[in-house]
Amino acid sequence: MLDLGGIDVDEIATALADQTHHEHRWLLDPRTGQVAFWTSDTGINGENPVEIDELDLIPIESIASDVWYQDMVDLAEGLSDGAAGRRLARALQGPGAFRRFENQLHEQLPELISPWHALRDVRAQRRVVNWLLERGLIAQNAAEKFADRVAQGVVNEPFDPCECLPVSRQPVRVVRPPFGVKTSLIAPDLAPRGTSGPRRHDRR
Repeated sequence: MLDLGGIDVDEIATALADQTHHEHRWLLDPRTGQVAFWTSDTGINGENPVEIDELDLIPIESIASDVWYQDMVDLAEGLSDGAAGRRLARALQGPGAFRRFENQLHEQLPELISPWHALRDVRAQRRVVNWLLERGLIAQNAAEKFADRVAQGVVNEPFDPCECLPVSRQPVRVVRPPFGVKTSLIAPDLAPRGTSGPRRHDRR
C-alpha cells in the first residue's frame, strides 16, 4: 500500500482531467506513488523511446469530461444570485464551454474565482483518492482519514465555497454544495469514462 501523504494528489488530478491522451500518457509507479509522463518519442526520461507495455507502471486514464463539466454546472446552479447563475449557465451551452466558463469568472464574476477553485480542487482530490482506492493502492482507512481532513478544511482550506466570498459582495453567494464530503468520498460524481450522463460534444 502507498502512503497517501507521500503522493502528489494534484498531479494525479491533472492526469485524470487530461483529455488529450493522444500522443502521451500519464503513468503511476505502484511502488513509489510517483507519476511519470510518457510519450512515444521520448519515453519517460525524455531521451529514450520505450514501449509503454514494457513499463511496470499503471496508466492513469482520464475521467470523462462530462464529470468535470458537472462541477461547473453545480457551481452555476448553487448560486443564490440568479443573474450570475444564468450568466454561467449560458456560458456552459455548446462547444467551448470550459473556456467560456473561465472567461466569465475572470471577466465578469471575479468574486467567484476562489469558491470555484475550492469546489473544483476538492472534488478533484476526492476523485484521485477514489481512483487509488479502487486499484488497491491505498488502504480504506487512509481514504477515510483524507475525507475527515477535507471535512475539517485541512486539505483545501477553506472547503466550503460560502466562506470564500467577501461579505461586501453579498447577495452574490454560493450555497453549500449539495454533497456530503465524508459520504461522497467514494465519489458519486466519479463515473466510468463515457458513461456519465448525456453527452455534450466538444464543450472544450
